[in-house]
Parts: sequence; C-alpha cells; structure tokens
Amino acid sequence: RAESTIQQAHEAIIKAERHYRLMFNSVSDAVFVHTLGEDGVPSQFIEVNDNACRYLGFTREELLGMGPFDILAPEEHSNITARAQRLRATGHLIWEGTHVAMDGRRIPVEVNTHLVALHGTPTLISSVRDISDRMEAEKRYRDIFENSVEGIYRTSTDGKCLTANPALAKMIGFHSAEEFVSAITHSGSQVWLDPDERHRYTALLENCGSVLGFEAQFKRKDSTLLWVSISGRRVCGADGRTLYYDGFVEDITKRKSAEEKVKISERKFRAAFMTGADAFSIATLKDGLILDVNERFTEVFGYPANEACGRTSTQLGLYADADRGRLLSEITAKGYVSDLDFVARRKNGDLRSVLISANVLEGEGEELLLHVVRDITEQKRTEAEKAKLEDQLRQAQKLESIGR
Repeated sequence: RAESTIQQAHEAIIKAERHYRLMFNSVSDAVFVHTLGEDGVPSQFIEVNDNACRYLGFTREELLGMGPFDILAPEEHSNITARAQRLRATGHLIWEGTHVAMDGRRIPVEVNTHLVALHGTPTLISSVRDISDRMEAEKRYRDIFENSVEGIYRTSTDGKCLTANPALAKMIGFHSAEEFVSAITHSGSQVWLDPDERHRYTALLENCGSVLGFEAQFKRKDSTLLWVSISGRRVCGADGRTLYYDGFVEDITKRKSAEEKVKISERKFRAAFMTGADAFSIATLKDGLILDVNERFTEVFGYPANEACGRTSTQLGLYADADRGRLLSEITAKGYVSDLDFVARRKNGDLRSVLISANVLEGEGEELLLHVVRDITEQKRTEAEKAKLEDQLRQAQKLESIGR
C-alpha cells in the first residue's frame, strides 16, 4: 500500500511538471530564470522557455550555458549591478534594454523582473518582451511630432504646457520647444488673447470630448497677434476624470487676412451693386434664375426684389426670346457682352430701349451672370426728336433756296 502511495505521488509530480512546462512554454514573452549571488552578479540561466530560444535564435541547451551578460548589449553591462541592488531593495523592477541575438541582431526589449526565493536561494524570474514594433511606432510618432508643420501640444486642465513640438514653439515666437514648455505655465493668459476663449474651448472639450477647427487669436512672445485653428481632445483616466488636453494648432493668419480682404471687397461690390445708376441683377448662367437685383432694376422694370428673385427673365417677360438667345450666344463665345441694344418690357407692358452688358462670375459651385442694364429710352427719344428737327431744318432750308 505504501509503494502504491509513493507511485501515485511520483505520477502526480510528473503530471504537475508537465503542466508547469506546458504553461511555461505557452507564455508569449520570453522567460529567463537565474540565481543572484551575494555580490549581485547573476549566475547562468537555470531555466528558459521556448520563446526565449525562438527570439534569440539559440537552442535551450546553448542558453542554459549562458547568462545575462551573454545576451545583454555590451554597453549595458555596467547597469547590471545597480539593477541587482534595486531588485534586492524592492523585489520587482521593470526596465528597458537591448538584447543581442545569435545572428548579431540588436533587439530592444522590456524586462519585467521579480526577485523570489527558490529553495532558499535569491532567484530572478524575468519576463522579456520584444518591443521592436513599439519602438518603431514611437520613432515614427516622434518624427511626425518633431517635423510636423502644425503645432502639437499637451496641456493640463489649468493651462500648463506639458508637451509641445518645435512647430508650435516657432509659431508662438520661441526658439525651442523646451523653452516654450518651460515658459508657458498658464496658456490662458500667456498665449490666448482672450482667456475667456480658452474657457469656452475647454468647456466644449469637456462636453463633447473633442473639438475641430476652433478659431481664436493667440499672442506671440513679442506680443504680436496671430489667428489659429485648434483641434483637440480630452484625455481621461480610468476614473473618467480629465488628465490633460491634446491637440493641433494651425496658423491661419494669412487665411483670415485673405477672408477679411474678400469681405471688404464684397462690401464694396455690394455698395456699388445696390447704389449703381444702372439696373443690376445677378442670375444663374445655366437656367437664368434671378438671385438678386438693385433698386434701379425695380425702377427700370417695375418688379421689386421679392417679385423678381426666384424667377427667370423669361418668366417675367423682360426681353424678347430672340434677344435672350443672342445674349447667351455671345456670352458662350466670349464670356461677356457689352452694350447689346435690346428692347425691354416693364411689368406694366411698356417697352423700353436698353443697353445690356454682362459678365460671368464664379459663384459657389456654379457660374453666375451679372447683368448691367442701362435704360436709353429717353436718350433715343431725344435723338429721334433731334434727328426730326434736323430733317425739318434741312427741308426748310431747301424750300427757302427754291423761293429765291
């Protein structure tokens, strides 16, 4: 019976060993086990898992004949003793370093080491993760961060600058990102022209989580002003509280200046359009739909703006069909017309003699036609009366000469 019990215990140990070995080799990270001497010098490995062999390219037997010094990059050997001391003090340490594979490849790694007592001996169990992909991703991010033409920032909730890239520092007039981060302790008053605008921006971030294209004015180091467009997001901790704000800043000063010039130009055009001595109207080129008219248009044609807009000249009966076709033909050929002699019809049916000039304008997504109509009815009547009088004068002169 005793022999049977011993046999069962032995089988249980073997089974447990298999389970341990299966779990040990199923871990996705490489695992190294070695003891630690009193002098802080690590021993050879006493155990490694399959992933340790796989990522370094050594066999298990080869690795069991090696130690940490054999796989760690030479320039990091001097750190081993200091790490051993920290491990003795804390029992746990996470650090990053470089391992060297059998083929000479240098592999950046993150090492998570625990100090345990194994059979009374201080033993280090290290879980090692290849962080090549992470390091490459961080390098790509760093390259983007450092070389971006847009400003990139991270600020605390109270406005202290935590991180900034060179583009943002240059935008605000600082020589380096380090100088900018060191100097900006309260961006609301130091960078924003109006601190209340920052409050409004952060309130949007708190309510919506992210904001795109928030426009505001910033102050440079030399107190000159610039317009910026800010896009950002709120970053929260596990408890849902805001940790900081990340975002991008684009200098839109030139764009805002151009927009202001366009607005001034539009105001000038509008003033000239509405107060012009001639009848002005704007219509779509494609279908002739009238979009806007001035007061002189109402005087010439008899239609107020609310009756003319939204209809075409054909629907209003402003011109003969043949004249409309002639206008479009010349516009298509040259892009403009000048002083075409038309007969126009007023709302009450009266006919007027007019000269029409027109130019194609670029609208929002479609071409527009600016009409300039000059009423020459009185001019023509005067010219006709003058011609009639001149003719009568010539006839009188002839009769006078015959009577002599």
